[in-house]
Amino acid sequence: MSLFALPSELDAHIIAHCDFKSRLALCAVSIYWRTLAEPHLYPNLCFATDEHQRLRLLMLTLLKRPGLAKYIKSFQVVPPIAAEKSDLNLNDTPFNGIVYVTKSNLEDDLVKEPIEEKARRERRELEIRRECRVLLPKIQQIIESVWPHLHPRLVLGTWLGHMVESIHSLDYSLALIFTLATNLEDLEIRVPSYSNIAQVYMLLQYHRTIEEVASGRAYPFCKLRNLVKWSANFPEDLIGRIISWIPLPVNVETYRLFDFHIDHFEYPVLKEDQTNPRLRLLEDNFYFPTISQMSPGFTPTIRVLELSRCNVNTMCALEVLVSGYFRHLEVLRLNKLGLYTDQHIDDYIDWPNFGCFLNKSLPKLRNLQLSICWIESVLGAIESPEDLGEPAGALKEIVNLNHLAMDLGLLIPSFASNACDKFLELPTTMLLQRLHCFAITNVNLEFLDLVEAEYTGAERRNVFGQLVTALTHCYQFTVETYQRPTDHTIETLKLIGADLGKMGVELALWCQGDEEPNKNHRLI
Repeated sequence: MSLFALPSELDAHIIAHCDFKSRLALCAVSIYWRTLAEPHLYPNLCFATDEHQRLRLLMLTLLKRPGLAKYIKSFQVVPPIAAEKSDLNLNDTPFNGIVYVTKSNLEDDLVKEPIEEKARRERRELEIRRECRVLLPKIQQIIESVWPHLHPRLVLGTWLGHMVESIHSLDYSLALIFTLATNLEDLEIRVPSYSNIAQVYMLLQYHRTIEEVASGRAYPFCKLRNLVKWSANFPEDLIGRIISWIPLPVNVETYRLFDFHIDHFEYPVLKEDQTNPRLRLLEDNFYFPTISQMSPGFTPTIRVLELSRCNVNTMCALEVLVSGYFRHLEVLRLNKLGLYTDQHIDDYIDWPNFGCFLNKSLPKLRNLQLSICWIESVLGAIESPEDLGEPAGALKEIVNLNHLAMDLGLLIPSFASNACDKFLELPTTMLLQRLHCFAITNVNLEFLDLVEAEYTGAERRNVFGQLVTALTHCYQFTVETYQRPTDHTIETLKLIGADLGKMGVELALWCQGDEEPNKNHRLI
């Protein structure tokens, strides 16, 4: 049977299992194969932050053929190194997923002469600028139609004013791409601090009326469910850090933030002028974010919130959760946040009743991770992990909790000589027995020495084994340290892990890497 005799449905099924290069090649075979293969080029797009020209090509493609925008479901903007490692990397293909040019241009792009590369790129850029100028009236019409509340100076003076000339800016091209891609569901933005994408962030918190949402008409970000934003590590100067405000789109279910200074949480509120909120530069309380209230009538959908290595006080991040916007939250991850940013720390959180506070604010919470940045706090370096003055208590009150990961110093006085005894009291005093997964993070090596001594002593006491025995539903127990334990301690923990394995519990030991502080390595 000839391949050409297959029904279109089977052809489409075959294309769905092809890689990107094969799909791109099929687009050049015939109109029939291009019609089938082209939609498969767009669902998952990944661009590096230095691919300004390719982003502008995608923008022009969608302007000329707006029907293609509906196929974009996932979009990533990542650093060049991350793009090289990504499964979605398209750098080796002619147009990074963009079927934009004619056959002659395709041939020109496939034959890349290193000597002529610069001239070819400059010629291409001149063509892009010329086409952008021609399309400016259409772009203005789209912006004014889709974003009617934007102030005219933001449209004419900023957006359109930079659309042609700002060839090395991600912001305006991305903003227009997201304007057209109304079926976008997953968005990940990883940009360095010097890449200003305030326009995109502004559109993320753009106010939609209840009537617009209820109408069912498509609008940008209406289907956005998962939002991940990364920033560069904080610069040393103070002013450079006070730059980030956090828009909270209404329909997003998963929101993950990495390496941000958080100054302002903003819901999609109706404002006279749709601009960024004024940041409180150089004020004494710059570590404490403020929040604006969400317009009435919206139903919050966010289920997963993660703040990792963000420059924000832990207690203030928790205070934000009191807002009704997070009442459906099921997963909360606060990783490596600041702690000692104010001498009146107890005024911001009642640690003994910590679990009661969370259960009242987040009644659906089932997964909690909380770790403190002890080594690189916002006020300077701290040599080693510390213990909280009063341990976080009442975790049993979080009635739906089944996954818990917390710094050991938040649970017990981990440097005390009786730390093992205090640790074994947790199932009675603090923890729910129905925990499925339990992890202690930022564990100091002195505590592991005590655990090792108990296990190798005359009574051969397995501290970790006794703990998980009390947690009758636990099947995974994890230990995470900032520093690598000695080889002898690791071997002892392997023996303890073997004992736990006989009980149906997996023991994992993770250690933070010396060369990559933000990456952990599994030792057991």
